[in-house]
Formats: sequence, structure tokens, C-alpha cells
Amino acid sequence: MREGLPWVASNTDLTVPTPQGPGPGNGELVEVVRRFASRDPLVAGKPEAPLFEETLRRVGGERPLVVGDRLDTDIQGARTVGYDSLLVMTGVTDLETLVDTPPELRPSYVAADLTALAEPQPEVEVEGANARSGGWEATVHGGVLSVEGSGDRHGWWRAVAVAGWSHLDTTGHPPDVSGVHPPGSVGGAPEAEPAPSTRTAATS
Repeated sequence: MREGLPWVASNTDLTVPTPQGPGPGNGELVEVVRRFASRDPLVAGKPEAPLFEETLRRVGGERPLVVGDRLDTDIQGARTVGYDSLLVMTGVTDLETLVDTPPELRPSYVAADLTALAEPQPEVEVEGANARSGGWEATVHGGVLSVEGSGDRHGWWRAVAVAGWSHLDTTGHPPDVSGVHPPGSVGGAPEAEPAPSTRTAATS
């Protein structure tokens, strides 16, 4: 590597989800080699464009949607090539990270899990500091995010994302979400059905 051998990295994910929490991903190993060799690899995977462009070329779709659970690879990659994206909250992205997402990394859509692919994704209703979606109303007062209502778990994530981003854009600081719990989690309202998990980004 130090002498110029061609070097291609499949991906640069810094973490991977495990039953015990985040673990080191392939990107950590890439970083070790990069520092030793004093050079950067050609990255074939997310978030670089080749993977997404080649996938679309093979599939032949006209309206690609990148689905994934990571902002810095799945969603950033989609934005790099100008595709729409759906962030599913079943992997490494948590609520605290979501509301602290800068504009350049925000997905087109947010949902609890992959079942959202079979459902309409309505636009969030915004009125002042309030964001409403799927029976939920999220707002930020005094820097603290709160959610009221009941209903669609996908709507819950849409509402809190928009309310959180609005506060971040206005103040430069993410809201406090320590007292907020997603439907189906400890302290949250019960969800209607189990949520499948995914950590795959796909273009179709």
C-alpha cells in the first residue's frame, strides 16, 4: 500500500450494530491502513457514487429510492447522486442523532421500519413550532422536544424529525430528547405491529 499498490475499500462504515450495541466497522480497519500507508483508498461502496450509479444502471429504474439506516453512508450517498432516500430507524441511527442531522444529510423520508415502503408518505403538517403527522404532534419548547397523540409509528418519526430539524435550524442546537420515547419502546406508546429490522441500503 505504501509503495502504491492499487487499494479499493468496499466501504468505510465506522460502526456496525451488534446485540451489545455499536461495534467497530470496516471503516475502522480502513483508517488503520490509511494512516500507515499515508494515502486514501478508492471507495467502491457507500457513500460514493459508483455503487448507486451502477445499481441503477443494472436495475433500470426511473425513480430510485435509497433505503438504509445510516446517515453518513446510505443517506449521504443518495444525496451525492441526487436520489430520494428513506431512513429507517432500525439500525445505528437513534433519535438523538436524527434530530441533530444537518440539512446536507437529511433523508427525503423517515420511517420506523421497512413496512413504510407499502404505505403513502404524507408531507408533515407544520404550524409554528408544531409538526403533525400520523396522529402525532411534536413540538420543542425551551429546547425540549415533546410528543403528544397516538397513531401511526411512521408518523411519529416524521413528526419528531421535522420538529427537531426546525429547532436545530433556528437555534443551531438540537433539542433535548431524553424524555421522549418512540412507540413500542420503554416508556413509549404501544405499537400496532412488530417492526422488522434492516441495515441494508438498496436502490430500486
